[in-house]
Amino acid sequence: GVWGEVERAMLETLAPLGRARGARGKALASIAGTSAQANRLRQQLAPFNGTGITSPVAYPQHRSSFPKRLAGLAAMLGAGLPLRCVALRAYGMYDTHDDQAEALGQGLKLTGDSLLAFQRDLEARGLADRVLTLVWSEFGRRAGQNASGGTDHGTAGPQFVMGGKVKGGLHGVQPPLGD
Repeated sequence: GVWGEVERAMLETLAPLGRARGARGKALASIAGTSAQANRLRQQLAPFNGTGITSPVAYPQHRSSFPKRLAGLAAMLGAGLPLRCVALRAYGMYDTHDDQAEALGQGLKLTGDSLLAFQRDLEARGLADRVLTLVWSEFGRRAGQNASGGTDHGTAGPQFVMGGKVKGGLHGVQPPLGD
C-alpha cells in the first residue's frame, strides 16, 4: 500500500543496502542480500500489479478476489516466477453449523468453477504437468444434519488434488458415517 513519493523515498533509502553485498560483517552482508532479493522480487511482481494480468481462459466474475488471485497465480507461473508453494484461501463460509445448503453451495460452486478455470489456464500455458493443486478443509463435518439445518464438526476432512499428473479416484479409507 505504499506508492508515489513515499515509495520513491523508501526505495532510495533502502537501495544502498542492496548494493552493500560483499560488505564486511555477517549482519550487513545478510541485510544486503535480503534487500537485493526483495528488490528482485518487487521487479518480478511489478507486471502483475493492478490490471496487468491476462489469461487465456475466462474465470468466474465474483465480488470475491479468489478467481482473480488464481488468475494472477497462473500468470505468475506462466511468466516463470520461481514459485514452489503458494497458499490461497477460497471464498465462502464453510463453518456451516446452520443453514448449510445455501451457504455451502455458493462457496463450493465458486471454488469449483474457479479451480476449473485455473486448471484450464495452466493447461493452456503448458504448465498442467508441473503444478499440483491441493484443496483441503481444516476440519471435517458430520454427515448428519443438526437441528438448525447445518452440520457440526466431525473427524474426517476431505482433500482434493488436481493436476496433469494426478491419478484420479478415491484414495484412502472411507470413514464410517455412523456415530
